[in-house]
Amino acid sequence: MPDFSQIPSWLPIAASLLGGGFMGSVLTHVVTYVRNRQQSVGRRVDFDHVLRPRPEGTSLRAQVAIHHGDQVHNYDNLFIAYVKVVNRGNRDLDRFSFGVNLSGQDRAVFVECRGVTRLDQIRCLTPVSPIEPASELDFECGALPRGRPYWVSLFVVVPDGAEEPQKIEVISSEPVVFIDMPTLEESAVRVLSEVVLSAGPLMLRLR
Repeated sequence: MPDFSQIPSWLPIAASLLGGGFMGSVLTHVVTYVRNRQQSVGRRVDFDHVLRPRPEGTSLRAQVAIHHGDQVHNYDNLFIAYVKVVNRGNRDLDRFSFGVNLSGQDRAVFVECRGVTRLDQIRCLTPVSPIEPASELDFECGALPRGRPYWVSLFVVVPDGAEEPQKIEVISSEPVVFIDMPTLEESAVRVLSEVVLSAGPLMLRLR
């Protein structure tokens, strides 16, 4: 008959913990950590040239007129910035707020927000108009489900002498991490930029 008196006193306790509530507690903590970890939000900023400034000495001059109320504002250096945010995390966000910062002397004179459907709620909290241009804009979404995108269109005016808008920064005070979202074309270029050729024991890597 085996001598159970030689069994260490801690072994039954350890077996009880591993087979009972201890493992359940560990799993609960793991699930809680995964759910509460910082969520990933994809961001992308693209520009369209509505009217690029003409070089000095050019006789041709064009302007874009924007009507605001009973006033007309003319611009010869107008761009549209498209800002896209997408919830890339593992859970839906009941609400989400973020900010868009323009650099240098770039200013937004008009802003438009939209979601996938007309029921998606996103609004700009910062007054923006041709008579009240802004470089720091705050936005609020009613909810940000997983995979749901929102778009913000900014009419951006750059200062005299500038040919392009400067960098636009997307920020948030929420516990999220922003990740860049390349287009399909950029992803394909990245893949094709590294080609590996192999022949027997030889391998050639082209970058």
